[in-house]
Amino acid sequence: MRVFIDEQVFEKVNTFYYAAMQNHITLTKETVDRKIWRMEKGLQTLCRMQGFRKAWLKQEWIEQEWQEFLCEGFVFAYEVCEDETTGEQFVWVRDVVHGSLYH
Repeated sequence: MRVFIDEQVFEKVNTFYYAAMQNHITLTKETVDRKIWRMEKGLQTLCRMQGFRKAWLKQEWIEQEWQEFLCEGFVFAYEVCEDETTGEQFVWVRDVVHGSLYH
């Protein structure tokens, strides 16, 4: 099963880390790059594992019936979809929020 990640997910993560580097001078680009690399690897585990809990705090995610996955301090919303032409299932990571902002 393949994992697709919405472009907005990358944009939100990058925006968060850009602000974090501005506010915390000890947070380096190299550290952020390593965190993002681990995050991408973590998201790839969704191709083998699903069944994480359903979204329960963010109303938009609840309404969409998305599931949650916690990785590197971020909460990701995803769904398992099926390609209409091939019948192949895939994971679509739809949204993200930093864990400290998840409410």
